[in-house]
Amino acid sequence: MKREGWFQSGVTLIELMLAATLIGTLGLAFASVYMAAHRYMVQGSAIVSSQSDNAYAMDHIKRRIFAANRVVGYADVYGDQRVAFRYDPNPLPGTPGDFSDDVWAGYRVDWSASPSSNYDNTFRFYSNIKTGETPPTAAEFDGTPNEVVARHVLATPPAVLIVPPLPPIFVVLSPSLVKVDLYVKHTMGADQYETHLTTRLSTKAGADDT
Repeated sequence: MKREGWFQSGVTLIELMLAATLIGTLGLAFASVYMAAHRYMVQGSAIVSSQSDNAYAMDHIKRRIFAANRVVGYADVYGDQRVAFRYDPNPLPGTPGDFSDDVWAGYRVDWSASPSSNYDNTFRFYSNIKTGETPPTAAEFDGTPNEVVARHVLATPPAVLIVPPLPPIFVVLSPSLVKVDLYVKHTMGADQYETHLTTRLSTKAGADDT
């Protein structure tokens, strides 16, 4: 009877090496596919978050500007990174000819929330700056009730040169018309994603005139 040696019926070293190479190659391929899918998922999440934040902030601005009867901008050291608007707080039909009890509210970029070098700022809504016919001064924004409408807003800080410069968030075209350019950024690791919304908004007074 002929006896077979272990080397004839077992697995050779070459076969083991080939199997290990094949398993390693398949493992690397699966890892690459997983990493790519994960990256796309993270990118999609960041873009959706940025779009959602920007849409919320723009809707917040639209509803309040439309209800206003006057809007003013500020050409001071803050540039046009703030806007104020006046509205009638009385129930409809309100008091159209009497502005003494009208409320001034507004929006501004809070430069102190983060270093000016990264252009990553907080956007705030000021619900009750003052009452009366005359617009508030830029200084009157400070110390009044406010809420955060959006974070990670891109804007050009005062006295900082950017090439090309970002457009001002607010450009008041008339007492009843304002142009809004809003950029919101989200950061995921080393990657940054931006969304940009721009529109022209008319106050209720302006809409009634057209």
